[in-house]
Amino acid sequence: MPPPLPLLATPPRPAASGFRDTALFRPRSVVLAGDRALPETGMIAANLAAGGFRGRLLAVGIPAPPGFEPAAATIAALPLAPDLAVLCLAPERLEPAMVALAARGCFAAIVPVAAPGLAEMTARTGVRALGQGSFGLCVPAIGLNASLAHIAPKPGRLALVAQSAAMRIAVTAAPCSEDSRIRRSALPSVMPKPRSSGSATTVATRARSRPGWMSILEGLIRSCQFFCRTFTTGSLACDAARVDKARAYQGTKYQLNQAASS
Repeated sequence: MPPPLPLLATPPRPAASGFRDTALFRPRSVVLAGDRALPETGMIAANLAAGGFRGRLLAVGIPAPPGFEPAAATIAALPLAPDLAVLCLAPERLEPAMVALAARGCFAAIVPVAAPGLAEMTARTGVRALGQGSFGLCVPAIGLNASLAHIAPKPGRLALVAQSAAMRIAVTAAPCSEDSRIRRSALPSVMPKPRSSGSATTVATRARSRPGWMSILEGLIRSCQFFCRTFTTGSLACDAARVDKARAYQGTKYQLNQAASS
């Protein structure tokens, strides 16, 4: 007789993860595992090299860009276990790369490319991923620009977490010019919305800020208009009150004269 079926199906238990949030937001070493055939690889490699990252930059599967250490053939051949990995790989190569990262002790990854079944991959490998289709992560305080951004954000105390890549681009390219006091401290982007396909390639224009003297002049003009309207209104009100008072006096005087003559 076969054993009775369980009333509830038991879901597969996720693999144990050694994820640390500091590995994602304050990494000391970053590895870019890329495929030269994917455009995201070149964009993120250029941003990582130009960002002035204060830690170590490693590369796997691609020639080492400027500012990177000599490239390794495989993740297992890396000289150290990286804190953060950026995976620009074809979908069929993602899970083997995540298995290799977990074996080296790396449990934080950014996946800026398409990755069907990424949630199941993270459950099986224990590697937590920012993706799929993530616009990337910027932490200007440490010079980390692991994103597809075309404008590098400046250091500050304001952080932005956006699901939409278009929103992320708009905030980065907003008219927050060099003389502004508003800066961004961290800008992670999870993944584009289903209806915002291709939004990661949308280029937002940056409006030029008006000179400061124009704002001051506009404020002075508005203040003058306010005072002119206030004083003019007050004068008209006083004149109207005087007319009403004079009319009332004339009416009373006429009534007294009529009473005296009768």
